[in-house]
Amino acid sequence: MVLRRVITIAAGVAVGAAAVIALVLPAEAQAGLTLEKRTNGQPAATAPGPLITVGDPVEWTYLVTNSGSTELAIVTVTDDQIPATDIDCGNGTNVIDLMATGASATCTASGTAQAGQYTNTATVVGRFEAEEATASATSHYFGIQPSITLEKTTNGQNPAAPTGPLVPVGDPVDWAYMVTNTGNITVRAAITPANATTLSLVTDNGSVTQTAGSTISVANLAVRGE
Repeated sequence: MVLRRVITIAAGVAVGAAAVIALVLPAEAQAGLTLEKRTNGQPAATAPGPLITVGDPVEWTYLVTNSGSTELAIVTVTDDQIPATDIDCGNGTNVIDLMATGASATCTASGTAQAGQYTNTATVVGRFEAEEATASATSHYFGIQPSITLEKTTNGQNPAAPTGPLVPVGDPVDWAYMVTNTGNITVRAAITPANATTLSLVTDNGSVTQTAGSTISVANLAVRGE
């Protein structure tokens, strides 16, 4: 699309009257781009972004829009954490050959979730003659890795193998369970032993003791050290 502006020039003519001459000149073209990035279909401009289990697939989408007043050529999408060869704008490459004013295109890339906070930033660049348009967008996800360890003691001892402590028949037996969250996300811990007379669930969050017959649990077991 070509924009035009009209200027007027007053000129004298032989009869002395004023004549108006209208000149139509091309307006200055304005190149512009916008970029919207999503992680697994979700807007994720701020951390932590979606929670994704480590090893699960991750898909990034890049919505590119020509927001300027002129068409753009060689519109190229890159990502600071993803090889350019892994970005597909629908033609097997990370380049959109030509974009008309107002046109949009979606590019995609995929990967595998890593543990912890992940951040990547995409950039798109397009050109019209000597003018360049650019835009950037950042997205996040948090790679979760749930994990717990369990240590059990009998009357204060840790009998990993038989015979364990010697306890006279009829004497009380107390089992304690030390649960540690060794992952990177808060989890729920619960134990339901079959034959305990007294249960003690000890965690990083404190301890709970109750008699047998029901599940003993901690609703939110924080990550160790947090």
